[in-house]
Amino acid sequence: MTQLVLIGLGVLIAVLTVVAVLDLLPPLRIVPDDTHFDFTRFRRISFPISAALSIVAIVLFFTHGLNFGIDFKGGTLLEVQSKSGTADIAHDARDAEQPWASATSSCSSSADRPTC
Repeated sequence: MTQLVLIGLGVLIAVLTVVAVLDLLPPLRIVPDDTHFDFTRFRRISFPISAALSIVAIVLFFTHGLNFGIDFKGGTLLEVQSKSGTADIAHDARDAEQPWASATSSCSSSADRPTC
């Protein structure tokens, strides 16, 4: 299937190249040739606005930092508070043989040392 897609793309590109080289289609004109618009007329207002927005962006970058969004977060967050000592939920879950512990816990215990 992949070979057919690649062959089809190759044929399409070859046909479009021949059509473009031989000028078989009229040129695509999105903006008419007789359009006259003075872009430099707005330079006195557009430059200060652009500079101010750039400065605001730089200040916000250093004051608020980056928002990494949900793409950089994942997994399951489980917060545990212990009334005494440290909270070792992987060890406690293995001892209690909870059904969720085997699915989410990747800890293994060997004769030398436990690893998580």
